[in-house]
Amino acid sequence: MVRIYGEGYGVGIQKCGGSYIQKDNSFRIFDIKINDFWLEWDNVLDIANKLGLDVVHDYGEMTLREAEEFVKNGFFSPISENKELKAEGLVLRPLVQFTNRLGERVMVKIKTCDYKKC
Repeated sequence: MVRIYGEGYGVGIQKCGGSYIQKDNSFRIFDIKINDFWLEWDNVLDIANKLGLDVVHDYGEMTLREAEEFVKNGFFSPISENKELKAEGLVLRPLVQFTNRLGERVMVKIKTCDYKKC
């Protein structure tokens, strides 16, 4: 079984979706799971490219504290038609995959709203 995970954005998606794309909507991949196996990012990129699908923006490697500062300082959405739209935040995954005792992956989401009034 193959599952492709992603995020939709644009008109009619969430309360600010139209801020990203004013007259349309789109979808970006952030993960792929085959059976019980999560693919590494390079493999996600390869499959998305072969399928002609967009992926989420990759900001590169950073520590958790660096990512927190990056979000605290605010940054613009790289996918929005509105170039002044601040990004919602970051979703982070460790370089080495970690799981909790239930076998679920450990990931972190840092939202701008956690530091500033939205």
